[in-house]
Amino acid sequence: MSPSPAPTAETPVLPDWQEVRAALAKAMEERILILDGAMGTMIQRLGLTEENFHGERFKDWSHPLKGNNDLLVITEPGMIEDIHYAYYMAGADIVETNTFSGTSVAQADYACESAVYDINYQGVVVARRAALRSCPAHDGKDREMASAAETDAMRRALRLARNGPRGLNPQVGAVILSPDGEILAEGHHRGAGTPHAEVDALSKLAPGEARGATAVVTLEPCNHTGRTGPCAVALLEAGVARVVYALDDPTDAAAGGADRLRAGGVDVEAGLEREAATELVRDWVHLQRTGRPRVTVKWAQSLDGRAAADDGSSQWITGPDARRDVHERRARADAILAGTGTVLADDPALTARDADGALLDRQPIPVIVGETPVSADAAVRRHPREALFFATRDLAAVLDELGGRGIQTVFVEGGPTLESALLRDGLADEGLVYVAPVLLGGSRLALGALGVPAIASAHRLEVASIDLLGDDIRVVARPAHDT
Repeated sequence: MSPSPAPTAETPVLPDWQEVRAALAKAMEERILILDGAMGTMIQRLGLTEENFHGERFKDWSHPLKGNNDLLVITEPGMIEDIHYAYYMAGADIVETNTFSGTSVAQADYACESAVYDINYQGVVVARRAALRSCPAHDGKDREMASAAETDAMRRALRLARNGPRGLNPQVGAVILSPDGEILAEGHHRGAGTPHAEVDALSKLAPGEARGATAVVTLEPCNHTGRTGPCAVALLEAGVARVVYALDDPTDAAAGGADRLRAGGVDVEAGLEREAATELVRDWVHLQRTGRPRVTVKWAQSLDGRAAADDGSSQWITGPDARRDVHERRARADAILAGTGTVLADDPALTARDADGALLDRQPIPVIVGETPVSADAAVRRHPREALFFATRDLAAVLDELGGRGIQTVFVEGGPTLESALLRDGLADEGLVYVAPVLLGGSRLALGALGVPAIASAHRLEVASIDLLGDDIRVVARPAHDT
């Protein structure tokens, strides 16, 4: 069973179970508690199609997914949240998460075993959002609740945001609503130097048309002048009466837009769809805080910790499910990093491909590090993205340079020398390990020296998830100090 992710500033810390149990026992002494009703029946009423079940994450999934209701907490979380919310509004005290079939055995029918952890985690996130929508704040005062139209608009804004490029600026979406909740305009940020999402949306309206309207934005409107002016001022000048945003701006330079809006008489509500917005800009926030991309170091190994047989052969230690997962993760990364030793020895293409070998739509930028020249006919030079070459062993400097280019995530594919150096120097944010049920023996270790002279100096990790992919095990672990 996978442990819960470490809490962050945006992730509430769950109370101790004994505390929850005591609260439930006290409530049951006072009255009868009402449980929610059937989820399946409510989902059937929605008339969902195969497309709803696939969503963005599973759009290229080879198996039919219609009927996998548990998967909807990932692909259509708003719909499941609305069902939970409807039960709360009907008088339910407790709702069950939409995870009845969130097990590896049940998900095997859809080849979705790898999604089991995410199903169960997101099931809790979605149910919790519905609970917060339906009850007063902890201080007992009624909260300003977003309307259904504003909630739908925020989900629309989050989808729009993903149309923008990943880089030095965050992906942001905005929707302008009329006083009666109709969409007047929408926009998203298209990259450095272009209008921000709010201004992009306002530009599509006639002068005065936004007066009295509500602006729904995925990130707090900025309060600074860079290449463009402050969005908070643009909203004030447009006469917007209400602003609903998901996430506070984490940067010192741009924060403060909400306060400026409130000072100008605008009704401001923060936190709508906070979890989804946090996930959207998670890597950008990391870049802002560290100046470097988030680094995932990946390796595949045998049960006895070998990456290859003694003759150097390694294709294939892991099975097709694990290899498919690797390529999907490559496609989600901004860059893929390898050392010149691996490039010279294996001549990897460093592309993201499907099971048939066809290139996926999104490709990472190949980054090659090392002092040995790479030949002109190397496969990496035929990559659909122009490769970046760094003739250095200074990995920290390389990551700084990549961060300066707006690269938010780096997927490291090898080899052992490069990966060990990143881990040894504390430059890796995440370890992604695929363990195959095979024994190789010999000297071809998956990792080299990590600067651990004694057990007291060991690199301690926290396991984020453990999943079964076919016969292989996928482990995601992060440095124990990384919270």
